[in-house]
Amino acid sequence: MGQQPQSVQQQPTDTASLIIEDVARRVHLPSSITPRDAIQAVMCTFTRHVSRGEAARVFEVLPKVVQPLLERCMLHRDEPAKRFGRNELLDELGAHLGVSVPKAEEIASAVLHAVSSRLPAQELGEVTAQLPRELRDLWVIPKIPVGTPVEPHPILSRIEQTVALPRGVTGIGAFTSVMRHLSRRLSLGEARHLCMALPSDLRQLLEDSLLGRGEHPVKLGKGEFLERVGQDLGISEPREVEMVAKAVFKHVEDHLPASVFKHVSMQLPRELSDLWALPY
Repeated sequence: MGQQPQSVQQQPTDTASLIIEDVARRVHLPSSITPRDAIQAVMCTFTRHVSRGEAARVFEVLPKVVQPLLERCMLHRDEPAKRFGRNELLDELGAHLGVSVPKAEEIASAVLHAVSSRLPAQELGEVTAQLPRELRDLWVIPKIPVGTPVEPHPILSRIEQTVALPRGVTGIGAFTSVMRHLSRRLSLGEARHLCMALPSDLRQLLEDSLLGRGEHPVKLGKGEFLERVGQDLGISEPREVEMVAKAVFKHVEDHLPASVFKHVSMQLPRELSDLWALPY
């Protein structure tokens, strides 16, 4: 009996740690932004779209360690919700954090998915009902069970074991950057095909980048591809970035049907196709 209060009291801290760790795993943050900074900026901006009463209900079910970051903006605010769309949210968030709009979108998605996946179903549904469709995609992950903490897939651990990653970069960060930039080099249809072929618990890391993009691929060669990944991960040496990309591709390919692997290869220019297809 004496142990029960301690167990109940410890749970919020554990959940908070999971959220903070989840954010850090989902997105590579600039050195000037901590996961707590990201959570505060995203949640304070995002929850202005719901009523003060709904924001207060969400606040009450958040882990107690996270609540001090959000108390002022979620509880002490005007009652009416402020209506804004996805672009306005990302513009404001990017300006606040001092990052580009694409990076703001990655950060917003990481925070909102980490938080929403751990809310009770009732609060999750009530917030969702107050959002326009373009913001719902940021708030919840389609086809991912809500309430289940994200556990790292074995692919992510193998990436970390295969190649030396910079300090602060995890397998999730490497996988997300490499696969998102690869998917942008594919047509939207092929990118969706690739996404659906991934293990379900990795699919969510790629799904966000497909929302709102055009049908046609972005034209980029190997050099620009490696440069973009390097910028995400904070790696300046192209050879080191290439090793990371090869490690990601190697372990992803082990989990893809041969037909999907072949279709991706056919859409890539030769220099990227070789990077995708050659063994590590």
